[in-house]
Amino acid sequence: MIRRHGPLLRLSLAIVDGLAVSVLIALISQLRFGESWEASWGNIFAEPWAPALLVTLGWAGVLWSQGLYRLRTRWTFTAQASAVARALAVMALVTFAALALFKLPDVIRLFVLLL
Repeated sequence: MIRRHGPLLRLSLAIVDGLAVSVLIALISQLRFGESWEASWGNIFAEPWAPALLVTLGWAGVLWSQGLYRLRTRWTFTAQASAVARALAVMALVTFAALALFKLPDVIRLFVLLL
């Protein structure tokens, strides 16, 4: 039963993670920029939803690449935490490299660190 529905379960977990990151982006944006956070992102990017979508898909992709959506019967907290830490390091490296590559000084690095 689990093998038959495994891909759907993994996809559902990735979607839930993506939704959580999207909500987190909105909350941190409101915390950092105040009530006019949507206008602040509009001043930086022509399409403010595009970077948020890239971060959301990137985070789910990095977690997928680290094997965190595979169902395992035996796992330890330490192994899981180290896999999440590796995924976080990869995502941070890619994000800061993209900010440097596209020369986006207006994007506040504190926001990225909070995220």
